[in-house]
Amino acid sequence: MQQSRASRERSDSFDFQINRNIATSESGANIPQITISTISSNSESDLSHIEFEDVIFTREELDRLRKRFQKIDADSSGKIDKIEFFSIPGVANNPLGMRIMDVLDSDKNGMISFDEFINGLSIFLTANKGGSSVDKNEKLKFAFKIFDIDNDGYISNGELFVVLKMMIGENISDNDLQDLVDRTITEADVEYDQRISFEEFVNVIKTTDVEKSLTLNFDI
Repeated sequence: MQQSRASRERSDSFDFQINRNIATSESGANIPQITISTISSNSESDLSHIEFEDVIFTREELDRLRKRFQKIDADSSGKIDKIEFFSIPGVANNPLGMRIMDVLDSDKNGMISFDEFINGLSIFLTANKGGSSVDKNEKLKFAFKIFDIDNDGYISNGELFVVLKMMIGENISDNDLQDLVDRTITEADVEYDQRISFEEFVNVIKTTDVEKSLTLNFDI
């Protein structure tokens, strides 16, 4: 079936969004919800599947993803740099755009390769691919890394403040935001080391809808 013009235009669009709302867990800790969504076209094909890393894609899906990657890669370098990444509709106005790129850039060379692009997107495909506890854990790791700026495996008071400031902007005073950060650290920090480990992060947000908010709306 031939795609309509509207469908083709929709297939070329990417929309990365951040939900700036604060979710409140049963423990009273305030945790920001992060929503990252990508829009692409529908596929009616049922081709054989091939495995890419830990995710199963059809050959047609990989072809479509590579074409989208190549369109973003304006200089045909084989990698997406900061300027190219921020050319994606929605990213330029995304308060966490740079943090998202930093997390996707697993080898920390300042650019996103096709492998990193695919592996990053794959984390959010569980809604349509059939999720597992492993998938959910990878989503939570991605959310954790958004806050773990120095990538040391912990979220410090300063890191939580910086990321929440990015998300909330001027909607709250620095003093009130610091109070929120201090309260969140105190309630989450069961090891009493003034920082949040991944295990503590998971324990705090397990009673919230953060995992659901990390679902990627992706149809190819």
